[in-house]
Amino acid sequence: MSVIHNLKIAPGHFASVIAGEKKAELRMNDRNFKCGDFILLREWRDEFTGNVSLAKVTHLLPVGDFIITGGNWVVMSISLVDEKDVLPIIAVSEFVPPVPLYGHAVSFYQCVKKFGLPRVKA
Repeated sequence: MSVIHNLKIAPGHFASVIAGEKKAELRMNDRNFKCGDFILLREWRDEFTGNVSLAKVTHLLPVGDFIITGGNWVVMSISLVDEKDVLPIIAVSEFVPPVPLYGHAVSFYQCVKKFGLPRVKA
């Protein structure tokens, strides 16, 4: 079953994800990320700015497989959520964002607003 992970992201990186230029995230794999999971990217500038977007994890590359000192880091390939992702998100989510989502996630948010959603797993 997919999970939605709530993650902070710096403003420059957030803008690049929204623009479709940044398609990967390097993160400590302390949340047991899996392909098919979703990441809720929340822009952070010393505090949350209110800007959020939702992306799907499409591939995982464990850094430790290539670098001896890579530890528990992973490179996640990501893509912004599109319409076909709505049902899996509704199945795993309990999150209703306080502000509109950016990028392709806008149609997801409109769907959630219309049909409702349970709450997010922490």
